[in-house]
Amino acid sequence: ILFESAPSFSPLLFPTEPPSDPQRTSTQSCAREVITLQVGQYGNEVATTMWDHLATEHSITSNTGAVSSWNGKPVGEPRVHFSETQSGRFLPRALLVDSECGTLDAIRSRPIGNNFRDDCQVSGRGGTSSNWAVGHYQSTELADHALDVVRKLTEDCDSFHALHLAHAIGGGTGGGLATYLLSKILEEYPYQIMLANTLFPPIAHEWSEGATEVYNSVLSVHQLVENATICNMFHNEALAGLCQRRLKIKKPNFKHMNNIAALFMADLTAPMRFSGERTSDLRKLAVNLTPFPRTHFHVPLLAPLVSPKDKIYKSARCEFDEWLNHIWDPPTCTLAAVNLQHGCIVCAATIWRGWMSTKKIEEATRDCIRRRSSYFREWVPDNFASAHCDYARPGERRSLSALINCAAIQEPFKVLSERFTQLFRRKAYLHWYTAVGMDEMEFVEAESNMNDLVSEYQDYSTCCCIEEEEGEWDTSDESG
Repeated sequence: ILFESAPSFSPLLFPTEPPSDPQRTSTQSCAREVITLQVGQYGNEVATTMWDHLATEHSITSNTGAVSSWNGKPVGEPRVHFSETQSGRFLPRALLVDSECGTLDAIRSRPIGNNFRDDCQVSGRGGTSSNWAVGHYQSTELADHALDVVRKLTEDCDSFHALHLAHAIGGGTGGGLATYLLSKILEEYPYQIMLANTLFPPIAHEWSEGATEVYNSVLSVHQLVENATICNMFHNEALAGLCQRRLKIKKPNFKHMNNIAALFMADLTAPMRFSGERTSDLRKLAVNLTPFPRTHFHVPLLAPLVSPKDKIYKSARCEFDEWLNHIWDPPTCTLAAVNLQHGCIVCAATIWRGWMSTKKIEEATRDCIRRRSSYFREWVPDNFASAHCDYARPGERRSLSALINCAAIQEPFKVLSERFTQLFRRKAYLHWYTAVGMDEMEFVEAESNMNDLVSEYQDYSTCCCIEEEEGEWDTSDESG
C-alpha cells in the first residue's frame, strides 16, 4: 500500500500486468454474491471507500457505473459485489443505514454516491445519542425498513453467499442497530456467512470518543459472539500507527486510516473476483480460521506497507519472499491493537495478489512456519491456509493480506472488561439504558459472555503462551 501524503485513487504507479488469456478476466459465469451492509457513520465511510477501490479494480466508472475498460467488459467478476442493470451499469449491492441523514447526504455528494440505489439507503432523523439500547430496541421502524431491503437484495441474487457488515461497536447505531440487524438476518438466512469488519473502541484513553462506548462495545461483543461467522478487529490507533511508521504520514486523519481498512476489506473477496491457481471464498476462509464456533475474532494484516520515500521502497514492491517476515516481525503490520508476540497462533490465512509463482508462495509459507514453529499449535494440522489471485491491486505489482486467529486477541477484550467493571459496579450512566427498557441483567450476561470468550482463548493457549520478557521472535535460520 503506497501513499505519498494522502489516500488517493491516482493512476497506476506500475501498470498491472493483464491476463494473457482473455477468458481469465471472468472467473465464473454464476458468481457467488455478497451483500454489503454498512451501518453508522464509520461503517458507511469505510465501506464507501471500499466501493471506490472495487470500482477501480473492475474498471467501473465511479460516478456512472459504466465499464471503462478498452474492450467494454469489466475486469474479473464484478457481480460478486455489484448488480448489473439492463443498461449495462454496475451498481453496488449495498444497503446504507444510519440513524441520522447527515452521513448518507455526504456519501451522495461523492462521485460513487451516484451509484447507490435510492431504495437501498435507509436513514432516520433522531439519532441514537451513543446509546446501544436506543439503536437495538427503539429503532424498530428503521430496522424493519432495512430488513425489507435486505430481502429484496437477496431475491435479486442468483447465489447469495455472504453478508458483509461494516460498523463500529462504540456507538448506538453501529453497535446497537447493526447487531440487531445481524441477528435478524441470521434468523432468515442461517446458512449464509456473516462477515463483520468491526471497529473496536481504542485501547488508549486519548483515542476514546465517549463515556458510554464501553457499555456499547461489551453489549455488541455479546451479540457478535453469537451471530457473526467471522469478525475482523480494527483499531484506529493501530491504523494511525501504521500511517506514521510505515507510510511516513506525520498527522494521519480518518481518511488515511479508513483507506487502509477499506483496502483490506476489498482484498477479502479478491480470490472470488479474479482468477488464480488458488481460489477461495468466504466460507472456506471461515472454515480454515475458526476451529471453535465462538473464537471467530481475527487480527487483519497487510503488506507491503511502505512509503515511496523509504529506502526499501523498490525492493518491497517487487519482492514478496520477505513479506511474511514484514507481517510477523515487530513492529508488525496489524490493523488491530494486538501484539502477536503475546500469545500462540491457532490458525492463519493469507491472500496473495499479483503475478507470482505458487511454488514460491508455498516455500515462503513453509519457511515462515519453520522459523516460528513454537508459536503455531501442533494440534491444528495445516493451520496456515493460502489463497492467490493473479490480479494485483491497481498501483501495485503484488500484495499480501492476512488474517490471524491468535490467543493475543484476548487483550482488547480484557481491557474492555476492566473498564466495563469500573463503570458498572458504580451504576454509572446505567439510567440512560434502563430508561429505554433495558434490564440490568443484560449487562451482567454480556460481561459474563465476554469473559467466557477470554477464558476460551486462554484455555487453548495455556501451554504455549509467550511472555513479553522472552524477547523478539526468532527469525534466524536453524543453521545459524
